[in-house]
Amino acid sequence: GWTLLGLGLAALWMAMGDTNPLYHVLRFLPGFADFRVPARWGLIFTFAAALLAGMGWERIAQAEWLTARRGRMLAAAGLIALISIVDLARVDYTLAPISSPKVYREPSAAAALRADHTWWRALVVPPEPVTASWIPKGGWFRNPDGWAEVRSALALDVPQSYDIRVVGWGLLGGYAGFSHFAQAPFFRDAAVTALERADLSLLSLSGVKYVLVSRNDSRMNLPGKPAAYAGPFAIYRNAGAFPRVFAVDRVEQIVDRDQAGAAVRSLAAEGNLRREAVVSEPLPEIAGKGPADASLVYREPRPERVIVQAKAAREALLVLNERYDNGWRAYCDGKPARLVEVDTALMGTALPRGEHEIEFVYRPRGLIIGRAVSLISLLVILGLAAAGLGGKRRGRRY
Repeated sequence: GWTLLGLGLAALWMAMGDTNPLYHVLRFLPGFADFRVPARWGLIFTFAAALLAGMGWERIAQAEWLTARRGRMLAAAGLIALISIVDLARVDYTLAPISSPKVYREPSAAAALRADHTWWRALVVPPEPVTASWIPKGGWFRNPDGWAEVRSALALDVPQSYDIRVVGWGLLGGYAGFSHFAQAPFFRDAAVTALERADLSLLSLSGVKYVLVSRNDSRMNLPGKPAAYAGPFAIYRNAGAFPRVFAVDRVEQIVDRDQAGAAVRSLAAEGNLRREAVVSEPLPEIAGKGPADASLVYREPRPERVIVQAKAAREALLVLNERYDNGWRAYCDGKPARLVEVDTALMGTALPRGEHEIEFVYRPRGLIIGRAVSLISLLVILGLAAAGLGGKRRGRRY
């Protein structure tokens, strides 16, 4: 009991997050900083509290004085139940609203996008900003299905629920930030230039095939007519979106990120992003003496592994339309290949002349260490279990 009580109090204390001084110390421990949302400690608190409540009720049920006061105890339990119902209806319903099944139905905009079974990304601009303090029209008490409005607006991380790959920053692409903060300007510039200047070049580079904006917002001036109207959105289709993988003939190394970003924007304005790329490291093997004429066929059995069957007339840069991260690895014909940052946001590797198989694998260092720790722990547990069984058998012999 005391162990569960200590566990529950510790979890409740950790759930306080920034208001807990110890939290600022623990977040510097290796691995601890990788966990998000302190309130998730509330799950441990709920688990400990539920077990304590069960143990307490078992003690009470076994007490002799309960039998003599059964009527009073039932009246007290009924009063507690009534207070709990009032609390749920008037206070806590904002945390767990009673919603109808229509809240979980797929919004029409999501269904329209998912009809395209090719690889693509989308830029989603919610009709209205949705934050943690957002309240639906009429309030939660009168509108418990308010979550349906959030889901139909595809705000925050809702698009991920429907397997919609979004690109953007802040409320345009979910509340999760970038592991490489220097990449944020690229996606911010891509969204701003698209929405304010009707320039989709940077969005095209990152594979954005669909742009969703409010159908009632007259400020949006994207080229062409909307391909479709769905729910609160006007859906624009970008025919110039770059594919999942593509090859570039020429590269330019620029180390400074500000200069690299300016160079990428210049290439976009000139319409040369298909032929030239800005890289973070030198690639002398790509001389740029002529078109590579690369033929690319890729397989993607899992999001963290992409295999490309490539055939090129000469050396080129093979670009994977994925945000660069240190956890990615590249292999050429089974041998490790150098991975470079491309156009300040994407990633790529050198593609030699001829036919080759290029493999991109997401294998971060933390995952490798975690697997090793888990395997060692499993072996230790199996060893202890085997030792315990062996001890019992020897005890039976004697």
